[in-house]
Amino acid sequence: MRSSLLALTIVLLAGGRAAAQTRTDLNEVSLNAFLSGVSAGGESSTVMQVEGRYGRFLSPRLELGASLSATKVESIDMFGTLGAFGAWHFGLEGATAVPYAGGAVGFGFGGGDDNPVNFGVFGGYKFFVGESAGVITEAFVNRIDSGSGSGTQYGVRVGIALFW
Repeated sequence: MRSSLLALTIVLLAGGRAAAQTRTDLNEVSLNAFLSGVSAGGESSTVMQVEGRYGRFLSPRLELGASLSATKVESIDMFGTLGAFGAWHFGLEGATAVPYAGGAVGFGFGGGDDNPVNFGVFGGYKFFVGESAGVITEAFVNRIDSGSGSGTQYGVRVGIALFW
């Protein structure tokens, strides 16, 4: 098991050129998931979310896009979120691990009593395994506000991305 993790790490860090990331007009589509905690009113719950994103690089560093997610919070009906995001990439040209930071806003739909609004920040790394594929790890904090209350969501997302 340990040797498998070491081999995967070597592949991720020594993969192909990341030059695809540094180009204007590059498209990115990603799918990620997370299991996290949320705290509200002194109570904590478990949250599972699957999210798809589409982004377009407007410059070699700036990416803007849209997201769609399905979220299930413990003891609450599943709901979806439609949102927008922006991210700034800090990596050097040709790097296989590219750090980034950004912000997002989203509007919930399909929930039980009302539709929450959320906004947050995130930061992470894109590990390129070639010019057109990567693995994403991302830490995030979101603020969720709805008619029935508000809360703070935090966690780590992991996913895959394709670039063209």
